[in-house]
Amino acid sequence: MIFMGSKKYPKENELDQYLSANGGSSNAETECEYTLFYFDIVEEHLQGALDRFASLFVSPLMLREAMSREIEAVESEFQNNVNLDANRIMQLVASKADGVASTFTWGNLKTLKTDVDSDKVYERAHEFRQKFYVGNNMYLCIQSSESLDKLQEIVVDKFSSITSGSRYLRNVESTNPFKDDFFEKVLYVKPKSDKLKLYVTFVMPSMEKHYKTKP
Repeated sequence: MIFMGSKKYPKENELDQYLSANGGSSNAETECEYTLFYFDIVEEHLQGALDRFASLFVSPLMLREAMSREIEAVESEFQNNVNLDANRIMQLVASKADGVASTFTWGNLKTLKTDVDSDKVYERAHEFRQKFYVGNNMYLCIQSSESLDKLQEIVVDKFSSITSGSRYLRNVESTNPFKDDFFEKVLYVKPKSDKLKLYVTFVMPSMEKHYKTKP
């Protein structure tokens, strides 16, 4: 939804079209703990791309009609990947967890549209963006042959309008995230593919504070 237009560049695919016209591309991915947005482009057009990119975080539109189409795209992606063995095992593990670890981490029509109030989905998406998509929660990395002073000048110009806010992160329980029987059973999954795999899971405390040394 972030990629689908901003107040400054309201055209829905403005960034993608600008990148495509100038030898670039973009993508995004969401993992359990972060979302990553990235693009590349011919260097002479970097500032134009950064202006369009930054505007998506300063004032994204996230329009209702665009959201309806995106829900259909999410469903399509879900159906394309739901039978992959790695995803099936991930859902099995989630069923043996408590708290946030038990959450359905995808979306589909059942969770986003069927018997769901569309107004509430729209409101929750905007609430989530306003709460978490603040400068305090973001990191920016730019690779360019420009000087560091020039890059800093560009970043201040393009990104300083992003709203700051509380560094609010979801609470993750420090206790064991799994139900007792997770440790007492071997779980067998009949694969869809012609492969045999063994997964051995060890539950460890958070390593986040040690990230610099990567223990």
